[in-house]
Amino acid sequence: MSDNDEQLEKLPVMVPNREVFEITRMGLPLNLNDNLLCGLVIVLAIALQIRLSNTFLAEGLIAFGGFVGYLTMRYWILTRRYPEPGDLVIEDGLLSVPPSVNGGIATSFELSNCLVKMYYHKGKSGDLPSSIIFRLGAKVVKVNSLSIDLGKLEKALTARSVFIQKDYWSMGVYALALMIIGSLAVLLYLALTGDLG
Repeated sequence: MSDNDEQLEKLPVMVPNREVFEITRMGLPLNLNDNLLCGLVIVLAIALQIRLSNTFLAEGLIAFGGFVGYLTMRYWILTRRYPEPGDLVIEDGLLSVPPSVNGGIATSFELSNCLVKMYYHKGKSGDLPSSIIFRLGAKVVKVNSLSIDLGKLEKALTARSVFIQKDYWSMGVYALALMIIGSLAVLLYLALTGDLG
């Protein structure tokens, strides 16, 4: 290895003073009323699917259409709520968060003072980042992986010596809990209607 190559390896990597991360619309948060409105599309599609269970439409096409309708409704509401999603910007040790990510309020965090926690989904192909939380006192902002490239953001924060707490979760545990709650709800319904045994 030549002396020039060794000198190039010893040079510190310069972190850019300003980095911009584009926010995508589909992962932005909606309030409770908007989420209920979007979920109502799926509920109506499933109810229609059950009602037409003895017809040729009983193969799940209506439920699938409901899911597509849910995504379409969510995107339509997001375009009305956030015409410009904005960008997440790191500049001079300050993280600037656009209003679209924080319930309509623009905010900023000093990276040296805030607590950063990243959640990872454990999977067979490796750990995938699912969301990141910035907390400074009472200010808390959560950004999910559909809104931003979390891998790129993590590298930018690590390059600035920001400590990131890591927390792991498994979707299987949540799916199992949801199945148990659903089963209990069905059993309770059957018990109340007298159809149970």
